[in-house]
Amino acid sequence: MSVKQIAVSRESLWWHVAVLGSVLLGFAFLPLSLHPRFSVCGFLWLTGRPCPFCGITRALSCLLKGEMTQAVALHPLSPLVLVVLLVTLLGGPLGVFWERAGWGTLSKEGLQLFWRVSLLVFLAYGVWRICFGRHL
Repeated sequence: MSVKQIAVSRESLWWHVAVLGSVLLGFAFLPLSLHPRFSVCGFLWLTGRPCPFCGITRALSCLLKGEMTQAVALHPLSPLVLVVLLVTLLGGPLGVFWERAGWGTLSKEGLQLFWRVSLLVFLAYGVWRICFGRHL
């Protein structure tokens, strides 16, 4: 790997960290009502049933404040969503440094399996929530 590629990777990593940090700090410090009067979910407006994503923003906010039980009550998959955010925004840039340090990285097949399983879990939960769920 050339010096120029490492510099570009380092700059990319800093941008990803800045964006992710801003989003996570916003979730952690913005006061979000646990029971809002107004929902922004179009699916909920049209059907009266919660979509698979209803409550994720509030759950992530609670999760980042250390309120794990409240986060899981709002959306049981919120820890998975946080992991997906971290993998999405930091996985690529950090992979370059992990390889350079000689640490083992997740294979392409392993990463594809992670995404497929995550998608399957979200789809199963979404079907259950649409059929039997209630809006919090």
